[in-house]
Amino acid sequence: MKKQKLFLHSVLITLCLAAFSCSKNDNPEQPDRMAEYTVMLYGCGGGNLDPSLMLNLEEACTAGSTERVQMTAQIKFSAPYQQESGFEYKGTQRLLLDGNRFDKVEQMDVSLPLYKPENLAEFIRWSKQQCPARKYILILWNHGDGWTPWSDSPKSKGVIFDDNIGGEGMSVAELVEGVKQSGVQLEVLYYDACLMNMLENLGELQPIARYALGAAHSTPGIGGEYGVLLDLLDKGTDIETIGARYCRAVIAHWSVTDPSPKDITMTRLSGLPDVFAVLKKVSDELVATYADNSEEYDAALDNTYLFAEPEDFDSFPFIDIADYVEQLADASGNAKLFTYASQLQLAVDDAVVCQRTYIGDRSEVSWGVTLVPESIWSSYKYEESPYQTLAFDKATGWSRWLKMNNSGFPETDDSAERNAE
Repeated sequence: MKKQKLFLHSVLITLCLAAFSCSKNDNPEQPDRMAEYTVMLYGCGGGNLDPSLMLNLEEACTAGSTERVQMTAQIKFSAPYQQESGFEYKGTQRLLLDGNRFDKVEQMDVSLPLYKPENLAEFIRWSKQQCPARKYILILWNHGDGWTPWSDSPKSKGVIFDDNIGGEGMSVAELVEGVKQSGVQLEVLYYDACLMNMLENLGELQPIARYALGAAHSTPGIGGEYGVLLDLLDKGTDIETIGARYCRAVIAHWSVTDPSPKDITMTRLSGLPDVFAVLKKVSDELVATYADNSEEYDAALDNTYLFAEPEDFDSFPFIDIADYVEQLADASGNAKLFTYASQLQLAVDDAVVCQRTYIGDRSEVSWGVTLVPESIWSSYKYEESPYQTLAFDKATGWSRWLKMNNSGFPETDDSAERNAE
Protein backbone atom coordinates (compact mmCIF):
# COMPACT_ATOMS: atom_id res chain seq x y z
CA MET A 1 0.00 0.00 0.00
CA LYS A 2 2.79 2.39 0.90
CA LYS A 3 4.64 1.77 -2.38
CA GLN A 4 1.47 2.27 -4.37
CA LYS A 5 0.93 5.62 -2.68
CA LEU A 6 4.47 6.74 -3.39
CA PHE A 7 4.19 5.70 -7.01
CA LEU A 8 0.88 7.50 -7.43
CA HIS A 9 2.28 10.77 -6.16
CA SER A 10 5.41 10.32 -8.25
CA VAL A 11 3.20 10.11 -11.33
CA LEU A 12 1.21 13.15 -10.28
CA ILE A 13 4.23 15.35 -9.75
CA THR A 14 5.72 14.23 -13.07
CA LEU A 15 2.84 16.00 -14.75
CA CYS A 16 4.31 19.37 -13.83
CA LEU A 17 8.02 18.61 -13.29
CA ALA A 18 10.13 18.46 -16.42
CA ALA A 19 13.39 16.59 -16.90
CA PHE A 20 16.68 18.26 -16.12
CA SER A 21 17.21 21.25 -18.37
CA CYS A 22 19.22 24.40 -18.65
CA SER A 23 17.89 27.31 -16.66
CA LYS A 24 15.86 29.82 -18.60
CA ASN A 25 18.42 32.49 -17.91
CA ASP A 26 21.80 31.06 -18.85
CA ASN A 27 23.47 34.46 -18.49
CA PRO A 28 22.34 35.92 -15.17
CA GLU A 29 24.37 39.06 -15.77
CA GLN A 30 22.03 39.90 -18.67
CA PRO A 31 18.51 39.12 -17.41
CA ASP A 32 15.83 38.64 -20.03
CA ARG A 33 13.42 40.77 -18.03
CA MET A 34 12.74 42.17 -14.59
CA ALA A 35 9.67 40.56 -13.07
CA GLU A 36 7.58 42.25 -10.44
CA TYR A 37 7.73 39.27 -8.04
CA THR A 38 9.86 36.20 -7.58
CA VAL A 39 8.38 33.65 -5.20
CA MET A 40 10.96 31.35 -3.58
CA LEU A 41 9.80 28.09 -1.98
CA TYR A 42 12.21 26.54 0.53
CA GLY A 43 11.47 23.42 2.55
CA CYS A 44 10.99 19.70 2.71
CA GLY A 45 8.46 16.94 3.21
CA GLY A 46 8.41 14.81 6.32
CA GLY A 47 5.86 13.05 8.46
CA ASN A 48 2.65 13.15 6.46
CA LEU A 49 3.51 16.20 4.37
CA ASP A 50 5.11 14.87 1.17
CA PRO A 51 1.83 14.53 -0.78
CA SER A 52 0.94 18.09 0.24
CA LEU A 53 4.30 19.38 -0.99
CA MET A 54 3.59 17.72 -4.31
CA LEU A 55 0.10 19.21 -4.35
CA ASN A 56 1.43 22.71 -3.73
CA LEU A 57 3.89 22.36 -6.61
CA GLU A 58 1.07 21.22 -8.85
CA GLU A 59 -1.03 24.22 -7.78
CA ALA A 60 1.80 26.55 -8.80
CA CYS A 61 1.93 24.83 -12.18
CA THR A 62 -1.74 25.58 -12.80
CA ALA A 63 -1.06 29.32 -12.57
CA GLY A 64 2.38 29.14 -14.13
CA SER A 65 5.04 31.79 -14.51
CA THR A 66 4.39 35.06 -16.31
CA GLU A 67 6.34 38.17 -17.19
CA ARG A 68 5.28 39.64 -13.83
CA VAL A 69 5.61 36.60 -11.56
CA GLN A 70 8.27 33.89 -11.43
CA MET A 71 8.92 31.06 -8.99
CA THR A 72 11.85 29.00 -7.81
CA ALA A 73 12.06 26.17 -5.30
CA GLN A 74 14.67 24.30 -3.29
CA ILE A 75 13.02 21.23 -1.80
CA LYS A 76 13.60 17.68 -0.73
CA PHE A 77 11.19 14.87 -0.05
CA SER A 78 11.31 12.83 3.16
CA ALA A 79 13.39 9.75 3.84
CA PRO A 80 10.74 7.16 2.82
CA TYR A 81 10.45 8.80 -0.59
CA GLN A 82 14.21 9.11 -0.96
CA GLN A 83 14.51 5.38 -0.32
CA GLU A 84 11.83 4.36 -2.84
CA SER A 85 13.58 2.83 -5.85
CA GLY A 86 11.09 4.19 -8.39
CA PHE A 87 11.02 7.74 -7.07
CA GLU A 88 12.59 10.21 -9.52
CA TYR A 89 13.07 13.26 -7.37
CA LYS A 90 15.74 12.19 -4.94
CA GLY A 91 18.25 14.42 -3.25
CA THR A 92 17.77 18.15 -2.79
CA GLN A 93 16.12 19.61 -5.87
CA ARG A 94 16.38 23.09 -7.34
CA LEU A 95 13.39 23.88 -9.51
CA LEU A 96 12.45 26.74 -11.81
CA LEU A 97 8.86 27.39 -12.87
CA ASP A 98 8.83 27.75 -16.65
CA GLY A 99 5.34 28.36 -17.95
CA ASN A 100 3.16 25.61 -16.48
CA ARG A 101 5.89 23.20 -15.48
CA PHE A 102 8.87 23.10 -13.17
CA ASP A 103 12.27 22.53 -14.74
CA LYS A 104 14.62 20.44 -12.62
CA VAL A 105 17.70 22.63 -12.74
CA GLU A 106 19.99 20.96 -10.23
CA GLN A 107 20.07 17.94 -7.92
CA MET A 108 22.19 18.23 -4.78
CA ASP A 109 22.90 15.69 -2.08
CA VAL A 110 20.02 14.66 0.18
CA SER A 111 22.17 15.41 3.22
CA LEU A 112 22.36 19.13 2.38
CA PRO A 113 21.28 20.84 5.62
CA LEU A 114 18.53 23.29 4.69
CA TYR A 115 18.70 24.89 8.14
CA LYS A 116 22.21 26.26 7.64
CA PRO A 117 22.18 30.00 6.88
CA GLU A 118 24.74 29.71 4.08
CA ASN A 119 22.57 27.21 2.19
CA LEU A 120 19.47 29.38 2.45
CA ALA A 121 21.53 32.41 1.37
CA GLU A 122 22.90 30.57 -1.65
CA PHE A 123 19.40 29.54 -2.74
CA ILE A 124 18.12 33.11 -2.48
CA ARG A 125 21.09 34.47 -4.45
CA TRP A 126 20.59 31.78 -7.09
CA SER A 127 16.90 32.68 -7.32
CA LYS A 128 17.76 36.34 -7.79
CA GLN A 129 20.21 35.48 -10.56
CA GLN A 130 17.78 33.22 -12.37
CA CYS A 131 14.62 35.26 -11.78
CA PRO A 132 15.51 38.88 -11.05
CA ALA A 133 12.56 40.85 -9.72
CA ARG A 134 11.61 44.06 -8.01
CA LYS A 135 10.22 42.18 -5.01
CA TYR A 136 10.93 38.79 -3.44
CA ILE A 137 8.68 36.49 -1.40
CA LEU A 138 10.21 33.63 0.59
CA ILE A 139 7.98 30.71 1.60
CA LEU A 140 9.21 28.40 4.36
CA TRP A 141 7.42 25.08 3.95
CA ASN A 142 7.21 22.19 6.44
CA HIS A 143 6.20 21.57 10.03
CA GLY A 144 6.34 24.44 12.52
CA ASP A 145 6.73 24.40 16.30
CA GLY A 146 6.44 28.07 17.21
CA TRP A 147 9.15 29.19 19.66
CA THR A 148 10.03 26.43 22.12
CA PRO A 149 13.56 25.89 23.48
CA TRP A 150 13.35 22.78 25.60
CA SER A 151 14.10 20.09 23.01
CA ASP A 152 17.10 21.80 21.41
CA SER A 153 18.37 24.56 23.70
CA PRO A 154 20.14 26.85 23.17
CA LYS A 155 18.62 27.21 19.71
CA SER A 156 14.81 26.78 19.54
CA LYS A 157 14.42 25.34 16.08
CA GLY A 158 10.96 26.13 14.85
CA VAL A 159 10.52 25.15 11.18
CA ILE A 160 11.71 22.91 8.30
CA PHE A 161 12.38 19.71 10.21
CA ASP A 162 14.26 17.33 7.88
CA ASP A 163 14.03 13.60 8.62
CA ASN A 164 16.83 12.96 6.11
CA ILE A 165 19.28 14.47 8.61
CA GLY A 166 17.82 13.29 11.90
CA GLY A 167 14.94 15.75 12.10
CA GLU A 168 17.20 18.79 12.31
CA GLY A 169 15.26 22.05 11.91
CA MET A 170 15.82 25.76 11.36
CA SER A 171 15.74 28.40 14.08
CA VAL A 172 14.53 31.94 13.49
CA ALA A 173 18.11 33.11 14.10
CA GLU A 174 19.38 30.85 11.30
CA LEU A 175 16.59 32.07 9.03
CA VAL A 176 17.43 35.72 9.62
CA GLU A 177 21.15 35.14 9.19
CA GLY A 178 20.56 33.31 5.89
CA VAL A 179 18.45 36.11 4.45
CA LYS A 180 20.97 38.71 5.59
CA GLN A 181 23.83 36.78 3.97
CA SER A 182 21.88 36.68 0.69
CA GLY A 183 21.78 40.46 0.46
CA VAL A 184 18.12 40.32 -0.62
CA GLN A 185 15.45 42.31 1.21
CA LEU A 186 12.17 40.39 1.29
CA GLU A 187 8.79 41.86 0.55
CA VAL A 188 7.06 38.99 2.38
CA LEU A 189 8.28 36.18 4.61
CA TYR A 190 5.59 33.49 4.45
CA TYR A 191 5.59 30.75 7.09
CA ASP A 192 3.51 27.96 5.51
CA ALA A 193 3.83 25.98 8.74
CA CYS A 194 2.04 25.57 12.05
CA LEU A 195 2.19 27.95 15.01
CA MET A 196 4.80 30.36 13.61
CA ASN A 197 2.82 33.62 13.84
CA MET A 198 4.27 34.50 17.25
CA LEU A 199 5.66 37.85 18.34
CA GLU A 200 8.89 36.11 19.38
CA ASN A 201 9.37 35.09 15.73
CA LEU A 202 7.94 38.18 14.05
CA GLY A 203 10.13 40.56 16.00
CA GLU A 204 13.24 38.94 14.52
CA LEU A 205 11.98 39.42 10.96
CA GLN A 206 11.89 43.23 11.07
CA PRO A 207 15.37 43.71 9.53
CA ILE A 208 14.79 41.30 6.62
CA ALA A 209 11.18 41.73 5.44
CA ARG A 210 8.38 44.26 5.10
CA TYR A 211 5.55 41.82 5.79
CA ALA A 212 5.05 38.44 7.43
CA LEU A 213 2.35 35.94 6.55
CA GLY A 214 1.50 32.98 8.75
CA ALA A 215 -0.76 31.26 11.26
CA ALA A 216 -0.79 31.19 15.05
CA HIS A 217 -2.83 27.97 15.07
CA SER A 218 -1.84 24.63 13.61
CA THR A 219 -2.39 24.63 9.86
CA PRO A 220 -3.79 21.86 7.64
CA GLY A 221 -1.20 19.68 5.94
CA ILE A 222 -2.42 20.81 2.52
CA GLY A 223 -0.64 24.12 3.01
CA GLY A 224 -1.38 27.33 1.15
CA GLU A 225 -3.02 28.00 -2.20
CA TYR A 226 -0.03 28.59 -4.46
CA GLY A 227 -1.92 28.77 -7.72
CA VAL A 228 -4.11 31.47 -6.20
CA LEU A 229 -1.06 33.29 -4.83
CA LEU A 230 0.72 33.42 -8.19
CA ASP A 231 -2.46 34.50 -9.95
CA LEU A 232 -3.13 37.30 -7.45
CA LEU A 233 0.47 38.52 -7.70
CA ASP A 234 0.22 38.52 -11.48
CA LYS A 235 -3.02 40.51 -11.61
CA GLY A 236 -2.62 42.76 -8.58
CA THR A 237 -0.40 45.72 -7.81
CA ASP A 238 -0.75 46.49 -4.11
CA ILE A 239 0.73 43.79 -1.89
CA GLU A 240 -1.65 44.51 0.98
CA THR A 241 -4.71 44.05 -1.23
CA ILE A 242 -3.16 40.90 -2.66
CA GLY A 243 -2.50 39.65 0.87
CA ALA A 244 -6.08 40.26 1.95
CA ARG A 245 -7.47 38.36 -1.01
CA TYR A 246 -5.02 35.53 -0.49
CA CYS A 247 -5.92 35.16 3.19
CA ARG A 248 -9.59 34.97 2.23
CA ALA A 249 -8.90 32.25 -0.36
CA VAL A 250 -6.76 30.17 1.99
CA ILE A 251 -9.30 30.18 4.82
CA ALA A 252 -12.09 29.31 2.39
CA HIS A 253 -10.02 26.33 1.23
CA TRP A 254 -9.03 25.21 4.73
CA SER A 255 -12.56 25.49 6.11
CA VAL A 256 -13.81 22.66 3.90
CA THR A 257 -10.89 20.33 4.65
CA ASP A 258 -10.26 20.77 8.40
CA PRO A 259 -12.88 21.79 10.97
CA SER A 260 -10.43 22.72 13.74
CA PRO A 261 -9.74 26.42 14.54
CA LYS A 262 -7.57 28.15 11.95
CA ASP A 263 -6.22 31.59 11.11
CA ILE A 264 -3.93 33.24 8.58
CA THR A 265 -2.60 36.74 9.21
CA MET A 266 -0.53 39.24 7.25
CA THR A 267 1.47 41.52 9.53
CA ARG A 268 3.02 44.86 8.64
CA LEU A 269 6.32 44.46 10.46
CA SER A 270 6.88 48.21 10.69
CA GLY A 271 3.91 48.28 13.08
CA LEU A 272 5.50 46.01 15.68
CA PRO A 273 7.44 48.71 17.61
CA ASP A 274 4.13 50.30 18.64
CA VAL A 275 2.83 46.89 19.75
CA PHE A 276 6.01 46.24 21.72
CA ALA A 277 5.84 49.67 23.38
CA VAL A 278 2.41 48.89 24.81
CA LEU A 279 3.50 45.43 25.94
CA LYS A 280 6.46 46.99 27.73
CA LYS A 281 3.98 48.99 29.82
CA VAL A 282 1.97 45.83 30.43
CA SER A 283 4.95 43.80 31.62
CA ASP A 284 6.18 46.69 33.79
CA GLU A 285 2.77 46.90 35.46
CA LEU A 286 2.49 43.14 35.98
CA VAL A 287 5.90 42.93 37.60
CA ALA A 288 5.29 45.98 39.80
CA THR A 289 1.86 44.86 41.06
CA TYR A 290 2.11 41.06 41.10
CA ALA A 291 2.63 40.80 44.85
CA ASP A 292 -0.77 42.40 45.50
CA ASN A 293 -2.62 40.75 42.60
CA SER A 294 -0.98 37.35 42.17
CA GLU A 295 -4.16 35.29 42.51
CA GLU A 296 -6.08 37.43 40.01
CA TYR A 297 -3.24 37.63 37.49
CA ASP A 298 -2.54 33.90 37.66
CA ALA A 299 -6.24 33.13 37.13
CA ALA A 300 -6.39 35.22 33.94
CA LEU A 301 -4.97 32.35 31.90
CA ASP A 302 -8.09 30.27 32.57
CA ASN A 303 -10.16 32.53 30.29
CA THR A 304 -7.46 33.39 27.75
CA TYR A 305 -7.59 32.11 24.18
CA LEU A 306 -4.97 29.40 23.52
CA PHE A 307 -3.51 28.53 20.11
CA ALA A 308 -3.14 24.86 21.08
CA GLU A 309 -5.59 22.54 22.77
CA PRO A 310 -5.44 22.83 26.59
CA GLU A 311 -4.06 19.31 26.87
CA ASP A 312 -1.19 20.32 24.52
CA PHE A 313 -0.44 23.60 26.27
CA ASP A 314 2.60 22.24 28.09
CA SER A 315 4.16 21.52 24.67
CA PHE A 316 2.93 24.66 22.93
CA PRO A 317 2.31 27.33 25.61
CA PHE A 318 1.12 30.02 23.21
CA ILE A 319 -1.62 32.51 24.08
CA ASP A 320 -3.44 35.27 22.23
CA ILE A 321 -1.61 38.27 23.66
CA ALA A 322 -4.37 40.86 23.12
CA ASP A 323 -6.94 38.59 24.75
CA TYR A 324 -4.59 37.88 27.66
CA VAL A 325 -4.15 41.57 28.50
CA GLU A 326 -7.94 41.99 28.48
CA GLN A 327 -8.34 38.99 30.78
CA LEU A 328 -5.67 40.36 33.15
CA ALA A 329 -7.56 43.65 33.35
CA ASP A 330 -10.92 41.94 33.88
CA ALA A 331 -9.59 39.60 36.55
CA SER A 332 -7.80 42.29 38.57
CA GLY A 333 -9.80 45.45 37.90
CA ASN A 334 -6.48 47.24 37.35
CA ALA A 335 -7.31 50.54 35.61
CA LYS A 336 -3.92 50.79 33.94
CA LEU A 337 -4.32 47.35 32.37
CA PHE A 338 -7.72 48.36 30.97
CA THR A 339 -6.03 51.35 29.33
CA TYR A 340 -3.19 49.22 28.01
CA ALA A 341 -5.62 46.64 26.63
CA SER A 342 -7.31 49.38 24.56
CA GLN A 343 -3.96 50.76 23.42
CA LEU A 344 -2.79 47.30 22.46
CA GLN A 345 -5.87 46.61 20.37
CA LEU A 346 -5.29 49.86 18.46
CA ALA A 347 -1.67 48.88 17.82
CA VAL A 348 -2.75 45.40 16.69
CA ASP A 349 -5.30 46.90 14.29
CA ASP A 350 -2.60 49.10 12.79
CA ALA A 351 -0.04 46.31 12.35
CA VAL A 352 -2.38 43.61 11.03
CA VAL A 353 -2.90 44.13 7.30
CA CYS A 354 -5.47 41.37 7.04
CA GLN A 355 -6.64 38.31 8.88
CA ARG A 356 -9.09 35.54 8.17
CA THR A 357 -10.19 32.99 10.76
CA TYR A 358 -12.71 30.34 11.58
CA ILE A 359 -12.62 29.74 15.31
CA GLY A 360 -16.16 29.29 16.51
CA ASP A 361 -17.64 32.38 18.13
CA ARG A 362 -14.44 34.44 17.90
CA SER A 363 -14.08 36.76 14.93
CA GLU A 364 -10.40 37.56 15.36
CA VAL A 365 -7.19 36.78 17.20
CA SER A 366 -3.92 38.68 17.53
CA TRP A 367 -0.55 36.90 17.67
CA GLY A 368 0.83 34.08 19.74
CA VAL A 369 3.11 34.83 22.69
CA THR A 370 4.73 32.44 25.15
CA LEU A 371 3.18 32.18 28.61
CA VAL A 372 4.92 29.78 30.95
CA PRO A 373 5.02 29.95 34.76
CA GLU A 374 8.22 30.47 36.69
CA SER A 375 8.63 26.74 37.30
CA ILE A 376 8.55 25.97 33.58
CA TRP A 377 10.86 28.88 32.74
CA SER A 378 13.42 27.29 35.05
CA SER A 379 12.96 23.65 34.09
CA TYR A 380 12.32 23.92 30.32
CA LYS A 381 15.63 25.60 29.45
CA TYR A 382 14.32 29.10 28.74
CA GLU A 383 17.14 30.63 30.78
CA GLU A 384 19.78 28.92 28.62
CA SER A 385 17.91 29.73 25.41
CA PRO A 386 18.27 32.95 23.42
CA TYR A 387 14.81 34.14 24.58
CA GLN A 388 16.18 37.19 26.39
CA THR A 389 18.14 38.23 23.28
CA LEU A 390 15.03 38.32 21.08
CA ALA A 391 13.94 41.72 19.78
CA PHE A 392 10.53 41.06 21.34
CA ASP A 393 11.92 40.48 24.82
CA LYS A 394 14.45 43.31 24.60
CA ALA A 395 11.63 45.71 23.75
CA THR A 396 9.01 44.40 26.19
CA GLY A 397 10.86 42.72 29.05
CA TRP A 398 8.36 39.87 28.79
CA SER A 399 10.80 37.36 30.28
CA ARG A 400 10.58 39.21 33.61
CA TRP A 401 6.92 38.17 33.76
CA LEU A 402 7.68 34.59 32.72
CA LYS A 403 10.20 34.32 35.56
CA MET A 404 7.66 35.60 38.11
CA ASN A 405 4.13 34.40 37.35
CA ASN A 406 2.60 31.17 38.60
CA SER A 407 -0.21 30.84 36.07
CA GLY A 408 0.21 27.09 35.74
CA PHE A 409 -1.51 25.18 32.94
CA PRO A 410 -5.12 25.45 31.79
CA GLU A 411 -7.25 23.00 33.76
CA THR A 412 -7.97 19.73 31.96
CA ASP A 413 -8.39 16.16 33.14
CA ASP A 414 -4.76 15.58 32.17
CA SER A 415 -3.53 18.64 34.04
CA ALA A 416 -5.46 17.63 37.17
CA GLU A 417 -3.67 14.28 37.14
CA ARG A 418 -0.34 16.01 36.51
CA ASN A 419 -0.88 18.42 39.39
CA ALA A 420 -1.83 15.54 41.68
CA GLU A 421 1.51 13.92 40.94
